[in-house]
Amino acid sequence: MAQEIYYKNEAYMYSNTYIWMEKVKIDINSNLTSSYSKTLSEYKELLNQIKDIGIKSDIYNSIIESIIEFSRKNNDIETLLFYTEKKLEVLESKIKMNLNTSTIYATNKFENDSIKSRVDIMKKRNGFYLMVILLVLIILIIIYRKNQKIKDLNNKLEKTSITDALTTLNNKRYIYKVFEDIYLDKEEITFIIIDVDCFKLYNDNYGHLEGDNVLRQLGITLKDVFYDDIPCRYGGEEFVILSRLDKNDIIPKLDILMKKIYDLNIEHIYSTASDKITVSIGAERMKITTKEDINLLIKLADEKLYISKENGRN
Repeated sequence: MAQEIYYKNEAYMYSNTYIWMEKVKIDINSNLTSSYSKTLSEYKELLNQIKDIGIKSDIYNSIIESIIEFSRKNNDIETLLFYTEKKLEVLESKIKMNLNTSTIYATNKFENDSIKSRVDIMKKRNGFYLMVILLVLIILIIIYRKNQKIKDLNNKLEKTSITDALTTLNNKRYIYKVFEDIYLDKEEITFIIIDVDCFKLYNDNYGHLEGDNVLRQLGITLKDVFYDDIPCRYGGEEFVILSRLDKNDIIPKLDILMKKIYDLNIEHIYSTASDKITVSIGAERMKITTKEDINLLIKLADEKLYISKENGRN
């Protein structure tokens, strides 16, 4: 019963209750706010208040632990390592303080040379243990840093492998990764193929550098219109979009896309469809329940693209 009362009133038993309350508030906000730098700044400001007051208590350690956990969740490795080292300093200080206190007590209590000698041996032994602990912690930090670098490198390589370098859209490999998830969830999906009209004639007459610039602008436009969907570069002058929207919702967005592309006002006097860059589109929607459905969906959308080209493009 006494222990229960103690825990319920623990915060009020400290002389610096307001600092504890401020820390709790930041902890709660750290799970709610999207501003990482603001929350981190609030933790640091609270540490500065503690230093100014001269408090040496568990609250200092508690704030450092909160910063370590918060920076870990947000993948801020530099801050994580910095405050981990701070925590190690506090740990080392505590160990040294406890070691010195124990040694002084033992020396005062036992005056004979034999026991003093034993105390000295214990002190040296504890010092050795402290060095071993610190060495192990340093090794663990080094290993953690190396593993984190390897992890970051793998993430960069993974991102590069699914990104089209020219347009910065996702590439064909990423499309099939998404299709795998759609197949596993048995979802209904809309697949859209977009082809730049007479693009070979554009490259032949304006040059491939200008052609690359056209593809980059189209990539930006696709991201702008289909911000809630998955626009990708399929290859060459072909783009695709994976969307969960149905026909009634997708057609207005395709109209907006074609207007925005036309408004880019990219001259193409060699096109048979228009004097500007235009696109032809084929789209199909179906539920993916088997892996064969994926190929069928792509085939049906491609057939509709062909119909669009055969009927004058654009």
